[in-house]
Amino acid sequence: MASEVCVVASPAAEGALQNYLQNRLPLAPSPLLKLPLGSVRPHGWLQHQLALMTEGMTGRLGELSRFLAPSNGWLGGDRPGWEEQPYWFRGFYCLAALTGHPRLEAEAGRWIEAIIASQDADGYFGARYHKSAVARDGRVVCDLWPHMVMIDALISHWERSGDPRVVPLLSRFFAFCRELSEPRFIPPLDPEFGEAFCQYHRAGDMLPHL
Repeated sequence: MASEVCVVASPAAEGALQNYLQNRLPLAPSPLLKLPLGSVRPHGWLQHQLALMTEGMTGRLGELSRFLAPSNGWLGGDRPGWEEQPYWFRGFYCLAALTGHPRLEAEAGRWIEAIIASQDADGYFGARYHKSAVARDGRVVCDLWPHMVMIDALISHWERSGDPRVVPLLSRFFAFCRELSEPRFIPPLDPEFGEAFCQYHRAGDMLPHL
C-alpha cells in the first residue's frame, strides 16, 4: 500500500481527543500534547541511563543528604523544607514512575503521603517553617517559592495515578494564596539588604499550575 507524505506548517489541532486532557474552551486546542507520565516505558540506552540514576545520586540521595532527613519540613519535621527537597523530588518521582523500581516507588509514595497529610484547614501545605517566615528586616511573610516547585511533583502524581486527593488539595492551596495579602504573597524587596524572597522574582512560576 502506497504511503503519502505531506508537509504542513503545524500539526492539526482540530477534533476532540478522547484519551488525553486538552485545552478547554475558550482556549485554542493544542496541536501537541504531553503523554501522561508512565504511558511510555524506556528501553535500550535510555533505560540504561535511568538505571544509572536509580543507583546513582538521584536514587540514593536520601542516604547522603541532610536535606532529606526525616526532620525536614516536607516530611512533617520541625526543620525547614525549602527548594532543595522539591527540586529533588519532582525528578525522583518521575524516575520512580518510569523505572517502576520498588525501592523508588516506596520512597516516592512515602513523600506523597507526607505532603498530602501536611495540608492545614486553611489550605496551606508543606513545611510549617515557611508558613510564617521571618525576613531579615522582621517582616512576616509566607514563603511559597518551594511550593511552586513541589506542585510539579503533585501534578505528575495526579497525571500518573489519578489520585483524587490532589485536585482538592491544590484547589484549597490556591484559595489560601488568594486570601494572602500582597506583601505576604509576593514580599517586596528588602530596602535594607536589597534581597527578596524568591517568589518576588519568580511568582510567574505559579501560573502554569492554575
